[in-house]
Amino acid sequence: MKKILSFILVIALVLSGVVACSPAEEPEEPAEEEPAEEPEEPAEEVDYEDGVYYAEEEDFGGSGWKYHVILTVEDGKFVDAQWKGTHRVPQTNKYDQSVNGDYGMVEFGGATAPWYEQADATIDYFLENQTVNVPEDFYTDEEGHTDAIAGVTVHVVEFFDLAEKALANGPVPEGDYTDGYPMAAGEPSDNGWQTMIQLTVVNGTIVSANVNALSTEQTDEDGNFVDKDLLKEDYGMKAAGSDLEWYEQAALVEEYIVENQNLDIPLEDGYTDAIAGVSVHVDEMVELFNEAVGGSSSTGELQDGVYYAEEEEFGGSGWKYHVILTVEDGKFVDAQWKGTHRVPQTNKYDQSVNGDYGMVEFGGATAPWYEQADATIDYFLENQTVNVPEEFYTDEEGHTDAIAGVTVHVVEFFELADKALANGPVEEGMYTDGYPMAAGEPSDNGWQTMLQLTVVNGTIVSANVNAVSTEENAEGEFDDKKALKEDYGMKAAGSDLEWYEQAALVEEYIVENQNLDIPLEDGYTDAIAGVSIHVDEMVELFNEAVK
Repeated sequence: MKKILSFILVIALVLSGVVACSPAEEPEEPAEEEPAEEPEEPAEEVDYEDGVYYAEEEDFGGSGWKYHVILTVEDGKFVDAQWKGTHRVPQTNKYDQSVNGDYGMVEFGGATAPWYEQADATIDYFLENQTVNVPEDFYTDEEGHTDAIAGVTVHVVEFFDLAEKALANGPVPEGDYTDGYPMAAGEPSDNGWQTMIQLTVVNGTIVSANVNALSTEQTDEDGNFVDKDLLKEDYGMKAAGSDLEWYEQAALVEEYIVENQNLDIPLEDGYTDAIAGVSVHVDEMVELFNEAVGGSSSTGELQDGVYYAEEEEFGGSGWKYHVILTVEDGKFVDAQWKGTHRVPQTNKYDQSVNGDYGMVEFGGATAPWYEQADATIDYFLENQTVNVPEEFYTDEEGHTDAIAGVTVHVVEFFELADKALANGPVEEGMYTDGYPMAAGEPSDNGWQTMLQLTVVNGTIVSANVNAVSTEENAEGEFDDKKALKEDYGMKAAGSDLEWYEQAALVEEYIVENQNLDIPLEDGYTDAIAGVSIHVDEMVELFNEAVK
């Protein structure tokens, strides 16, 4: 499998002249600075639908860049915005290049400030005014410059036009991928071309795809290596008898990716009938897509590593399934299908192994849960794919007759395996794999706080903080605060968030920071926004669990 390390060649080519900002292609001259005007009073505030919004320009510009804008709305207000650009030849986005000092607008163009600083200033203006609409005399020329934002000499019309377009597009649905700009490049071919792909992922959804091929030999009159998207008709496929040029067929592949959120297509000798109008080889595109997202179809090779995914919520029975996949040499070599409980305890698989999960004794099952999980995993490892045949499931609950001896529904395993690949490999951390947990002493008010972590590849991938009542309820059972939700009554008593919601914020902090090292004062903390409950015991339990 070709690795992203092959991008070393791309970088070398880019540095030789592909990137927009170099002495050979100077950025626009900055407009003469004038004293900034005070911004006009913002228009009447409008409440927008919460979510993440995205829009991009229709085409790559003459410099090779295509701008896009990402807006985040919470409680009806804009709380974040990003203004970035992707290049026709896949590479680091324009904003990050500028941050890293690789987009030389100051050095080669004489600008007063780097592009990212001017983008940030534009975003600050936007967030302050809370509107995509600008005053009538906002722009000082037809190119879209403005004097209204101090220190900004680039034209900003693209940002505001795209912000308006993003709102018109509506919120991006939540997907399964990791946000960012994943990319991959193949090995240079014998015919002098290197295929590459880059995706734009927003809110877990692929919102844009770019498939291109860069020449390793042919240059333009300025000495820059050409690419097929730039050559367009000059590449000559129509002249040779094809219905569509290469760049047009690549666009059809890109559309398929965005529409289907995958590139799982049948292949025969490198070709496919799944995308109308595409007659070029697409097998390498499939491989590069899978490499970029860390996933695979039945035709793609996997990136080595450990993958993880879990269900969003604890189910009605209290369990939340998760899947762990291990890939070596591009193949699945191990898989685990387990579950953690809302009330921290031994995971479902190990309980079944130990005879503590009585599915046979009390449920009449033909085999223990762990044996059926193992049989499902054996099927998966034998077939080496997260995709199942069209008639695999026999009912809407996700049962199957394809795996001998398995009577439980298995849809959770395959869906989570697919999600795990989309998440990409888990980074290696410093903790010991497993399900460490700790419980506090029962308190005088009748609750016992407890905490459990899920550690995969040394990284905390999930955390569960809960509290269990030490006294039976009317049904003879022990309540827990996560099950009670609003019935616990913190909102009714005046709190902004219920206990379970605040516990979720603590869990998010743990996973994001890989610790719970937070400042405390009288048992409280200001380090986690929205958390007003005592967290000192949670800190103690975390430290006990990981020691």
